[in-house]
Amino acid sequence: MKVLSIFLLAFTAPCGAQEITVAAAADLRPAFEEIIASFQQSHPGTAVKVTYGSSGNFFQQIQNGAPFDLFFSANEDYPKRL
Repeated sequence: MKVLSIFLLAFTAPCGAQEITVAAAADLRPAFEEIIASFQQSHPGTAVKVTYGSSGNFFQQIQNGAPFDLFFSANEDYPKRL
């Protein structure tokens, strides 16, 4: 959980992002809900919009230009192929 929180912080710091859009595998939902709640308490000006679904579908969408800032896949191969 700390690793993702640090990653979100590192991602938002340089660009001053007001919203982070995340594509995440559906099985990650319980962990993400905790992590994002914690992140937003310490970064109230940054919204985190998470879309949960199939890693394969997200892979295809991102290849076709879907505007996700971060992609957390259940399949390690998809991020490597992007």
